[in-house]
Amino acid sequence: MSGLKAVGLISAAGLSSRMGAFKPFLNLDGTPLLCRTVESLLDGGVQEIVVVTGRNGDAVTQMLSRYPQVKTIYNEHYAETAMYDSIKLGLQQIQDCDVLLFLPADVPAIRPETVQVLLKHWMQKKPDVLFPVYQEKQWHPPVISGNLLSKLLEYSGEAGLKGALETICETHEQLLVPDKGCTMDADYTEEYQEICRYWKQRDIPDAVICETLYELAETPEPVQLHCKAVAEKAMELANIVEKQGVTLNRELLYGAALLHDVCRTEKNHAEAGAVFLRQYGFYRLADLIAVHMDWPEDKVLELNEAIILYLADKLVSGNQAVSLEQRFAEKIEKYAEQPEIAEKIRQRLKTAIAIQQMITIADTGNET
Repeated sequence: MSGLKAVGLISAAGLSSRMGAFKPFLNLDGTPLLCRTVESLLDGGVQEIVVVTGRNGDAVTQMLSRYPQVKTIYNEHYAETAMYDSIKLGLQQIQDCDVLLFLPADVPAIRPETVQVLLKHWMQKKPDVLFPVYQEKQWHPPVISGNLLSKLLEYSGEAGLKGALETICETHEQLLVPDKGCTMDADYTEEYQEICRYWKQRDIPDAVICETLYELAETPEPVQLHCKAVAEKAMELANIVEKQGVTLNRELLYGAALLHDVCRTEKNHAEAGAVFLRQYGFYRLADLIAVHMDWPEDKVLELNEAIILYLADKLVSGNQAVSLEQRFAEKIEKYAEQPEIAEKIRQRLKTAIAIQQMITIADTGNET
């Protein structure tokens, strides 16, 4: 983040007693869990990170040596002290910063884009502390003003970091984020396994995250109902295509359909929606949504998630299923005296018919 010095503080001095295995070394899609936590901050715009180690301190330091931006400090009393003691030890290593972001070592699944939007919001408001909010609760990482470092060091630590922030901070801000990763830690085996399952699909929003994105984009309720109807139509079309042996990512398609008109009230809403989703890290959805309105002339038609979304959108008016003829007849008549717009509409219809024929032919071929 240009002009902002952001420093991360990660506590990795715990005993991992509830897990039964040393959490920083747990594998998360081929990379140690602690490294994922570090990377979420670095990729999100944090320039420096202090990691407080304890158990297996030398091994942790060696593992983190791949990151020149990371400094480790060993808490030799890790077995007898609380997390806030480790936090204070880490704070002593930080000379100055505009903001401090704190994370426990076992919170690895936050998207870097979430860190970016938090930093951007902090720059606009500059509160004492800014919390990400998901489903009406505050989560990690808090973004803390660098002006409070000395006060954090003076705090007794009786109620941990939460108590310190409640006592010291005069201005508290919250920012709604569409990121379930903020809520996920790996205290227990079941939680670690859930993170592993979530990791591979974390850029595909579930229904709860879609509702959060509607709220962030201020998507009108009638548009939301249209999106949900399109999502159901997309699943119907996916069933037909999959009978032909075409492999689809149904979760990706469903999420894209639910959000294809998320920015419907904005000019050039398909591209606006894509830009909106990319800022939160939903790049694959954004690519589908960018072409759901107008199919690029140089883009080949093939049975995949993108063309199914394109067709599904054309087979729904409002929240009701319609034929292509019904969907386009009124618009063609409405813009008959505006040649450029009318031509675009005819091209959309032509593309939709071609896709429909591809699916119909494939389905007929499967039956025979």
